[in-house]
Amino acid sequence: MKADNFTIITDSREQNPWSFDNYTNETASLNSGDYSIKGFEDYFAVERKSLADFIACCGRERERFKRELSRLRGYWVKAVVIEGSMEQIIAGDYRSKINPASVIGAIASWTVKYNVSFILAGDRNNAQRFTLCLMRNFHKQIRDLFSQLEVAS
Repeated sequence: MKADNFTIITDSREQNPWSFDNYTNETASLNSGDYSIKGFEDYFAVERKSLADFIACCGRERERFKRELSRLRGYWVKAVVIEGSMEQIIAGDYRSKINPASVIGAIASWTVKYNVSFILAGDRNNAQRFTLCLMRNFHKQIRDLFSQLEVAS
């Protein structure tokens, strides 16, 4: 595997996709998440959420979202990357009437129950930047593991 040479898969149902310059991008149907790495679709997943989408997942979309989180359990690396900040949640800076403490409690509960990382990235650009960094680190770890296996055999 060559350093940083991977293809980013965007789920075909993603409604407002990020674009990753300098990387090959393909659209495909993913079992879980909105973004993955080609060849590792069952091991790596990032679920992208705008703040409004995430707040809905804590309220009226809660049961559907919990099923999504449950599907992620077997993935090696999984994250929900939110285009919003903790400050926005605490301030209730969203349209829903859901209590900010309930949103924070949901994040804490789901982090433990589903072993998934919730990244409050602040905005869309930071969320995309973090996701690319996560992909690059995952790919590097896998590349290093394969190199070690080749040396051992």
